[in-house]
Amino acid sequence: MGRTIKIALILGSIGIVVAAAVATALTLYFKRKTDPIITSNNTTVQQSTTMSVFMGANVSTNRVNTTMYDASRTTGITNPSTTLFSTISSTRASTTQAAAVSNTVSQYSSALTISSQTFCRGASCLDASQYFEAFRLTVLATGLYSMKSSGSLDTYGYLYSGTFDPFNPTANLVTSNDDDGGSRQFMMNATLQASVQYIIVVTSYYTFNLGSYTVTITGPGSVAPSLLNITGLTTQRSLYSSTLNNTSATFCRVGNCSDGLYYYYIALRLNVSTNGTYYIVSYSNVDTYGYIYNSSFIASAPDTNFLISNDNSAGYGAFLLSTNISPISTYVLVVTTYWTNVTGPYAVIAYGKGTVSFSIG
Repeated sequence: MGRTIKIALILGSIGIVVAAAVATALTLYFKRKTDPIITSNNTTVQQSTTMSVFMGANVSTNRVNTTMYDASRTTGITNPSTTLFSTISSTRASTTQAAAVSNTVSQYSSALTISSQTFCRGASCLDASQYFEAFRLTVLATGLYSMKSSGSLDTYGYLYSGTFDPFNPTANLVTSNDDDGGSRQFMMNATLQASVQYIIVVTSYYTFNLGSYTVTITGPGSVAPSLLNITGLTTQRSLYSSTLNNTSATFCRVGNCSDGLYYYYIALRLNVSTNGTYYIVSYSNVDTYGYIYNSSFIASAPDTNFLISNDNSAGYGAFLLSTNISPISTYVLVVTTYWTNVTGPYAVIAYGKGTVSFSIG
């Protein structure tokens, strides 16, 4: 009799456990039928019945751990059943989702050329050595804006409030950036007020660099970029262009050149109209090397009368030479190449207070 009572009690307990398990399974089954699990991009997503407004249209919103699905944050989960309970638990806490904010995209495209204006990008330099363009922004809606460059130019960006003074580039400066946009492009973020004038200055990281660019501005309202012409900038520019070819003169730039590996070159006499500091920059699809000599250049003795030389200070294989030149003195510029026996077209531009004339000799 005692054993019979014990067996009955045990069977009764088992029955209660089985009934509870069946009830739990049915609850989860109907939970999955009414609120299904969806697998997207190897991520378990809980489908929500909440409706949200996105760009003026009603859409169903998916939730991953109570946040909007972000493909960049996938965890590599491939089996929905392994995350069933954690997904249900995490999505239960929130039943609404904020409406997505609509942004407006504005673009401005241009290029820095030898006709562009120049200024001193740094706070301590004395001479204008960076091409730039400045354009005004007409902001129609107050809010957070992103300004990002793209293109072939290694850019540097500045944002000013009110006015921009090339002779005092730190005045009215809101923010600046070099490479946050990736691929040597700037990206600036700032809150812009609809009642304030802003100016974006696009320039280059390297001195005297040329190239095309596009600035994309994203924010709560459109902007109307318009190019500004800054007055009072008086830097003169003088251009000389030619080609190094197989008939050009050669010399031994480095080493003893006993193996016959010489460097093609051209020697140009510099004649200036005004005493002052001059910058001489090369532009070419070959890697150039520049020298300046006092009085004359002797190819068989390249160390004689040597003043300065440069290889790559202007970036991308371009030389940048800076020296004080007087109208009553004679200076010779030698344009050659970094590598031996290389030919190709080139141009040199002299920047300074006065004009520079180039003559072969």
